[in-house]
Amino acid sequence: MNIPLKDYGDIDYDDAMTFYKGIRDVKKFIDDYKLIDQVPLLVHCQMGVSRSTNMTVAILLLVYPTQTIEGAYDYIKHQRPQAFSIGRLYERTINEYFGDDPYRIDNLLI
Repeated sequence: MNIPLKDYGDIDYDDAMTFYKGIRDVKKFIDDYKLIDQVPLLVHCQMGVSRSTNMTVAILLLVYPTQTIEGAYDYIKHQRPQAFSIGRLYERTINEYFGDDPYRIDNLLI
């Protein structure tokens, strides 16, 4: 699975939508192949510090729904200290996807 995410320059609405749809695709992949706690899942980007961090946070929240966003970031930082989150828009997208807002993007997508 390839989810093209930008990690440089200004992250715009289209980038956030790509990320959002990527989270949905990953959720479907995990559900379809029942990957929870069964097999390792490799997530990577060229540098392994930002795009993969953001997607891994989303995956941790999908697999462990009681996990907090902050807890997921802390776990990743502990495992890979050079990892960091980049782009407030990606962080907002994660908050939006996993939040309880009835007007969130997921409810508006067909």
